[in-house]
Amino acid sequence: MYISIFFNISRNVKYVDINNDSVLDGKDVVLLADGTPKWSFGFNNTFKYKGFDLTIYIYGLIGRKVQNGYSSFLNPTALADNIYPSNAITDIKNVWSSDNPKGIYPGLSDNSNPYNGSNPTSNPYPYNTISNDFWLMDGSFARIKNITLGYTLPVLLVKKLSINSIRIYVDIRNLYVLTKYKGIDPETSDVNPYPQAISTTFGLNLSF
Repeated sequence: MYISIFFNISRNVKYVDINNDSVLDGKDVVLLADGTPKWSFGFNNTFKYKGFDLTIYIYGLIGRKVQNGYSSFLNPTALADNIYPSNAITDIKNVWSSDNPKGIYPGLSDNSNPYNGSNPTSNPYPYNTISNDFWLMDGSFARIKNITLGYTLPVLLVKKLSINSIRIYVDIRNLYVLTKYKGIDPETSDVNPYPQAISTTFGLNLSF
């Protein structure tokens, strides 16, 4: 990966000449991260009170760096492309321009490539997310993967129905992710991963 910083004037990405030889090439490549977390954790337990039961499963990673693959949807020219137009995310409003000097994302150079003239890679795509650290983010997260709340009806009540037990429950998966990562999912660094959707299930357990 390449270390990069902003130009003060053009608000485009500037690559750092690590060895100060006035040439941007493979000798300026530095290892910034390998995606391996420093810590992993998990919590899984069931709490019971009278007829109620609550199961919670939480897990996460700490100290992990990942590329923000979703940044490829920040290309300001994508919407206006005459051949292959594509959607863009709302953060496109924060791309720097003379009309938006407070923008925090790279602006547009003359040929719509924010890496124009200073990109040591062979990939000409305007918003390259692989070869620089601008999109390298803290991928630490804590995910509430599963919560199940159930209630078992009193035995005296269900015996009248000739049933041994009745338990009703609601199960919620992928309820929430606590993270500073701005991509789709901090658990994966894929360019455009399919998100883990929130799902809710209502159920009934009968025992005869």
